Amino acid sequence: MNSIPGSPVERALWFIESHFGRDINLDQISEAACVSRYHMSRMFAMSMGIPVMRYLRARRLSEAARALVNDESFATPQRRVLHPASSLGLPPRSLRKWGCSAVQTPVA
Repeated sequence: MNSIPGSPVERALWFIESHFGRDINLDQISEAACVSRYHMSRMFAMSMGIPVMRYLRARRLSEAARALVNDESFATPQRRVLHPASSLGLPPRSLRKWGCSAVQTPVA
């Protein structure tokens, strides 16, 4: 029995949040949740409305976007003034999805 309490989806979310910076795969997520790959794929998608590996990619991208927004040395000031979102390489729609806007990006 796994020592992490909760449903398999909760255990999968815990594992993803604890390890998303590493190279993890569906086998490891399923093992942490104590279910098969098949069961994890279907149960996660039904519960969260998104496939487990898409959730993992989105989680990684959201952290990368947050890190880029906070990194002053990433983009040149000229580029940020012309189009703040372009300094992140993300369209404004993606920025809004992760809770920030072009106005919130650093402008020199």
